[in-house]
Amino acid sequence: MATAMDVDASEYVLREELRGHDGSVRSLAVVPSTGELVTGGSDAVVNRWDVSAPYPSPQAEEIRDHDHSVLALVPIAPGVLSDCPTGGFVSGCMDRYVRVYNSEGTPVRQLEGHEHGVISLSWTHPQDATSKPSLISGSWDGTARVWDLEAGTSTILPGHENGVCVMGLPNGNIVTGSTGVQVDQAVVGYQLRLWQDGKSDLVGTSYAVIGSKSDHEGAIRSLDLVPHMGFISTSNDGTMRMRGQDMTAFSTMAHPPCQAGENFVYGGTVLSTGCDFVSCSEDQTACVWTGDSLTQTIAHPCTVWCAAALPDGDFATAGQDGVVRIFTKDPLKAAPPEAQAAFVAQIEEARAKAKASQNVTANDKPHWSNRADFQGKKEGQVQMFQAVREGRVVVLAAQWSVMSSDWIEVGEVAGSASGGTVDGVSYDHVFPIEMDSMGGGVVKYEIGYNNGDNPYTCAQMFIDKHQLDQANLDQIANYVRNRAGAPPPVLGMDAGGGAAGAGGMGGGGGGGGAAMDTSAASASASSSSSSSPGGVTHSTYYKFESASAVEKIRVKVEELSAALEGQDGAAEGAGEGGGGGGGGGAMSGGDPVVLSNLCTTLSQTHRWHASSLSYDEFRLLKRLLAWPTTSVFPVLDLLRLVAAHPDGASKLGSSFAGLRVLDMTAPEAAFLTNASDKGAPMPVQLMALRFSCNLLANRDSRTAVATQAAAGDEANNPLSTLTSLAAALTEGGSKTNKNVSSAAASLLVNIAIVCSPAEATKAGWPPLRVASQSDLAMNAVAVGLKGGGTATDDEVTYRLVLAADTLMRNMLATKGGDVAAMSDAFRKCGAAVESVLDRTTTQRTSELAQKLTKALADC
Repeated sequence: MATAMDVDASEYVLREELRGHDGSVRSLAVVPSTGELVTGGSDAVVNRWDVSAPYPSPQAEEIRDHDHSVLALVPIAPGVLSDCPTGGFVSGCMDRYVRVYNSEGTPVRQLEGHEHGVISLSWTHPQDATSKPSLISGSWDGTARVWDLEAGTSTILPGHENGVCVMGLPNGNIVTGSTGVQVDQAVVGYQLRLWQDGKSDLVGTSYAVIGSKSDHEGAIRSLDLVPHMGFISTSNDGTMRMRGQDMTAFSTMAHPPCQAGENFVYGGTVLSTGCDFVSCSEDQTACVWTGDSLTQTIAHPCTVWCAAALPDGDFATAGQDGVVRIFTKDPLKAAPPEAQAAFVAQIEEARAKAKASQNVTANDKPHWSNRADFQGKKEGQVQMFQAVREGRVVVLAAQWSVMSSDWIEVGEVAGSASGGTVDGVSYDHVFPIEMDSMGGGVVKYEIGYNNGDNPYTCAQMFIDKHQLDQANLDQIANYVRNRAGAPPPVLGMDAGGGAAGAGGMGGGGGGGGAAMDTSAASASASSSSSSSPGGVTHSTYYKFESASAVEKIRVKVEELSAALEGQDGAAEGAGEGGGGGGGGGAMSGGDPVVLSNLCTTLSQTHRWHASSLSYDEFRLLKRLLAWPTTSVFPVLDLLRLVAAHPDGASKLGSSFAGLRVLDMTAPEAAFLTNASDKGAPMPVQLMALRFSCNLLANRDSRTAVATQAAAGDEANNPLSTLTSLAAALTEGGSKTNKNVSSAAASLLVNIAIVCSPAEATKAGWPPLRVASQSDLAMNAVAVGLKGGGTATDDEVTYRLVLAADTLMRNMLATKGGDVAAMSDAFRKCGAAVESVLDRTTTQRTSELAQKLTKALADC
């Protein structure tokens, strides 16, 4: 196997690593008109890189318009679309939308129609010289669509088996591939289909299947055009096959098998030479082929999802580790020796981790049942015990708690469990996995894993076997890795991810949850800053999406419902300080079942992109929001998740089922006003703030809020109400709680983004509306920065300065940088930011305040 250190003109070596994603890179495309490489990731970010420029490749501003993983990209040629005269690109996202961007990265179209995530894109090849190409999209909803981009309409190609990849052929036909369906514990039905345009006069186009092929032995993952020959298809059967336009395979390239004896080839591409190909695999390699001969295997430190050919003969790969790597045969373009060495080190480290077998012996450990005989000496002391879990002898890691005078179980030590069998096959480890079923129950599975295997290979085989949602891949792979492949003991295992979520019950989230929300949001925030006096400094919305405590929420709602049962007038009116209007009270009839179904949907965050909320669930929420203020907080926690759910947010924005939380005159919206009261219960204040953040973070509900604000009715302006709520709670609310202050500051950041020129223009705001809403927000920020309580916490201060930075730079942009023309609120906010420099803060906070203060002085 060639190594990255071999600078040999006959082999590819590392040219450059592009690091701009916080999650795995899942899609690549090269825009011919600009020479840019476009990358899409599981972090919902699209990046653009000028790979034609000298090293290092410059990165353009991030595109953060997506609400989920970006799994497909395809370039637009100049002249294809009137909005993109110099070309551009199209993205396909797991949030179901297809988005069109011009060559400058500006969004010009958004196409709706798919019911599940969009995973593949291509173009048709019209046989009529006067016709323009049509966009083809493939989705997890089992359909492909052919789009008339100018009209925004589409023709559906139905009847596929789950995920669909697509390709337009030079002869005008379309080929599609499917991932198959599960029948009796086996995945079957994956096949290629050939579609021909029937040119129906009634509907414009009418595609019909004229052929099919089922020669792959696994799910079909990708299709790529091979000029003058046909196309290639890749599959979970470990092969890439060369085919003619009639789908006949005339060459099979078998990817070298991984240790488990199977492999998944996720993507393939033809290089600019026309006779060389690259295949990308689960086994952490990219294989280079000349014809059907394997000429080079390039190791990676992670799974390789796809590749893209560059015009100069080089190619790029997309890594699970969030890195895009470019490879070249030109010694003059090879990465510096230290970068080559670092790449090799990454590979060796990944291999060492994969091969590590942590077989801790249980025999010499005390039994868990006898732990009372062993007293800890200090807080946090670690001790290992022998235990039996599900018939397996394992070693448990535990920590001593002084407060409880007991050992607190942390988890199994990696590699300590005995092996077992799954479907007659022996494994070093067998782990249980429980999946929520659509009916609300739980389906129990077992996943087998051998030491040295790739956890992603293991997880992908498990998903394919049981026909589970592909969105589960990362979660299952991380679970397997943490149970079997991480260095022992597994004590700090994903500390953020394992905490109860930010939306937890009781106190509204503990320190662990708050820390998780803070770190995730702050990382996004820092990556989108700008030093331009009039530029938008922040464009990433804060969200509170944790669903780890949904079951506890359901139980609490049922407990409070039981307590309310039989009470007269349980739901106080909005004017009496209640959570909503009349008509509330205990649940009855089928309400508990409706509640259970709602909680099941909200807990399955990996299926949010494909699930929907029902009329009955919204009607139940409407009634529960009428509960008294002292009881309504778990309902608001559910509402927080509804606002984070794509379908839920869309329906909140349209007052679906009569739930009018954006109508400030409606009883069910009273909690937004009541939470501003200094005496309101802290959990109600916290959940109201977090619900409001999610309301603005989701595109559909945000649009509804902004549109209503544009109407000019201040008595019924939800954005003004949300601003007042944040202003009232920046100091921590009724309990001077840091989580409340943090959520209030986060809400002000989101409001600042909504007030930006781009968002205001979309909502149709006149200039006076922009000024008035911005003034209201700047006054709120100034109150927070000058306030006391937990508003002085550094993270809270940082977010408040971030909101000020965004608001004030946007106002400078609208006024041409003329500070003298600014409002009193602008000056008050500027003075509040300057006062931060007199405090002791972290470097991040002080630098942001200093930059804004300097920008104001320069103007």
